[in-house]
Amino acid sequence: MNVLNSRIFFITTLILGFFYCQLAWSANNAFEFSLQRMTYNEGSKSISIGLRNNEKKAYLVQASMRWLDESTGLQLIDKKENPPFILTPLLQKIEPEEYYEWVIKFTGSESTIPTDRESVYISQFRLIPSTSEETPNVQMNFIRALNFKVYYRPKSLEGIEIKDAEKKLSFSIDGNKIIAKNDSPIYLAFNTIKINGKEIELQELSKNVPPFGTQEYLFSNEKKITSIHWQILDEFMFPLDEKIKTVN
Repeated sequence: MNVLNSRIFFITTLILGFFYCQLAWSANNAFEFSLQRMTYNEGSKSISIGLRNNEKKAYLVQASMRWLDESTGLQLIDKKENPPFILTPLLQKIEPEEYYEWVIKFTGSESTIPTDRESVYISQFRLIPSTSEETPNVQMNFIRALNFKVYYRPKSLEGIEIKDAEKKLSFSIDGNKIIAKNDSPIYLAFNTIKINGKEIELQELSKNVPPFGTQEYLFSNEKKITSIHWQILDEFMFPLDEKIKTVN
């Protein structure tokens, strides 16, 4: 695999919770993976993430754990300390039609992580396409970065289900922003949010509502807000029943 003489362009795809249901990739696309919320329960040995290469060429996959800027739900940030997880193997070649699973292990100190709420981190997979000796020395390669959210759930939250946590979700409107308030101890991710029946931008849905916190979602200006519709994603990244709030 030779990428040194290639012009490399990076495309980053941030994946909500695990992934948006609307954007789930199938066998017709480059990589396929199962839809589920990646939750590491305190005390577990490990969890895994699997990818299948549906293309006709091999990829070198570079794996790492990253910090997430929760205010945007999109930006990755750097800190002096490493995330409390390790993703292995760090480098793995995945052949055409091959399926491979990476292992996520907790390597941090549980004493440094909140015990009354979930925490979130990013597992990143950079997909470096293979090149052959016959290809020109200068070519364009697009390196995609797939980012999966990984949730750390302390033992004190054992047994909590998203359908129950949703009952502690409320909304308010401030100009062209909808403010979601989450009074539960776990992260909540949206499949859709509609204002007066119109869906907000897909990118906005990358932002989860943090535990015991709020999140803002922008929408196009409406003269009068009459209703808010939403769907929360469950543990298997399927949307729960749509809920409606009438605004007076």
